[in-house]
Amino acid sequence: KICEVTNPGNCDEVTSVIVVSQPTIDAVAETTSSINGYTGGTTPALTLNDKLNGAAVVVGTNPGEVKVTPVTVPTGL
Repeated sequence: KICEVTNPGNCDEVTSVIVVSQPTIDAVAETTSSINGYTGGTTPALTLNDKLNGAAVVVGTNPGEVKVTPVTVPTGL
């Protein structure tokens, strides 16, 4: 409801509907080569081929914006 300040009896109402849909996430798996546990190494950017709503994924630009959670690696790997 919106009313005129100088004439409070002059009002009008409206109902609006805002639809918020889920974004499309396209996370594509990468195939990387092994990294030597002694000498180390690097991997390509793991989000390079991923998309969010058709646009390139941007992973945080400030400290604390991204959290990486380790997983339990099966015995023998």
